Amino acid sequence: MYAMDDRRTIIYCNPACAELVGTDAEQLVGQRCAYHMPGTGSGPAEIAAGLCPPPEVFSGDLSTADVNVLRSSGELVRRRAEYLPLGREPSQCVGVLALLWSPAPSGSTCEQTGSESADLHRRLARLRRDLLAEFPVEELIGASPAIDRIRRQIDLAAKFPTNVLVIGPTGSGREHVARLIHQRRVRDSLDSSVPLWCPLLDAELLQSTIAAVGRQTGSLDRSAGRVPTILLLEVDQLAADAQSELKGFLQLPGFELCCAATATRPLLSLARTGEFPMDLAHVLSSLVIEMPALADRREDIPLLSQHYLEKFNAEGDRQLSGFMPQVIDELSGYGWPENIDELAGVVGQACRAATAPFVGLGDLPPQIRWATTAEAHPRRKQEPIKADEFLAEIEAELITRALRLCKGNKTKAARMLGMTRARFHRRLDHFQLP
Repeated sequence: MYAMDDRRTIIYCNPACAELVGTDAEQLVGQRCAYHMPGTGSGPAEIAAGLCPPPEVFSGDLSTADVNVLRSSGELVRRRAEYLPLGREPSQCVGVLALLWSPAPSGSTCEQTGSESADLHRRLARLRRDLLAEFPVEELIGASPAIDRIRRQIDLAAKFPTNVLVIGPTGSGREHVARLIHQRRVRDSLDSSVPLWCPLLDAELLQSTIAAVGRQTGSLDRSAGRVPTILLLEVDQLAADAQSELKGFLQLPGFELCCAATATRPLLSLARTGEFPMDLAHVLSSLVIEMPALADRREDIPLLSQHYLEKFNAEGDRQLSGFMPQVIDELSGYGWPENIDELAGVVGQACRAATAPFVGLGDLPPQIRWATTAEAHPRRKQEPIKADEFLAEIEAELITRALRLCKGNKTKAARMLGMTRARFHRRLDHFQLP
């Protein structure tokens, strides 16, 4: 067992709890934590974060939860926890006493408030512990087939000295992925990790930068497969003279250089329309990683939303447990034109607006609610107006009315419509009128 005060500071830890997490009780007492997933470390601060209960347990009610407890070995162990409020009255809760029972049965969940958010918290903690060391990019959080494929492609790109191009819509995380590949390639080497922003590069600046990288990595051990790598951001906006300079370096005999680059669209597609040199497009596109739009990986939205909520918890004193189920439905159904960057901003706004432990529908920014309303009442499709058919119908109606007013006298009807008798008869034949 262990106890926390109302500021989430551990004030007591018994020997059994200390043995469970694999550290001394004295190291845990005094640790203040937030309700968020621990990082990659396994020190007292990370262990304390793993013990932090969901914020709603401080409401003064008895509650239970299945939790992932972090051990000093880095292992996550699942336990069933019971939280007893400390205080004379529920409204005067000054802390909680947590009892960790026997391991929670695999695949089981206990009845608890906000169990869906608690499940997301547990899944997120395990995903972060399993993947964070190799994939420290929040855009890669998720369990969808699309993002799993991206992680495998990153592994492949980091292991082999080949040019890699990361493409995707704005806000999808393509720059972060390219930086990650570059960092994993240059780990424990002398390579420079300074990115090159291609829209601002000219031939002279590109030449001096690549030459500097070449000099800096002159002592690099090529026998280990290590090749100098440069990071080119928005390479599809590279000026024509810089394109020629880059192509010259990449084709220079005996000069080894790899590029990790980003672009909004595939370079080969741009080359086919004459917007980029075809030969350079082929060289830079040895391995293409296509970041999906958030709308194409909707199954990852709940985990990503919980991640940004817990990131909010870690940055301030206010603590939130998660989202009401209706909010997850709203977030999952929204179109996300600005992708993950927009999701991060929306969750941040909702967290700042929330007054309860769980984000509700009323806490969402107006644009989410407006978009949902608009999708529920789509604009009626505008039917095209076919002018010839429309005018022909009007003419036939006028002729019919004129005949009715003139009691079938065609001469009078033609005069009423300002037509000659011959033309009137031709129009009657055309419309097949009596």
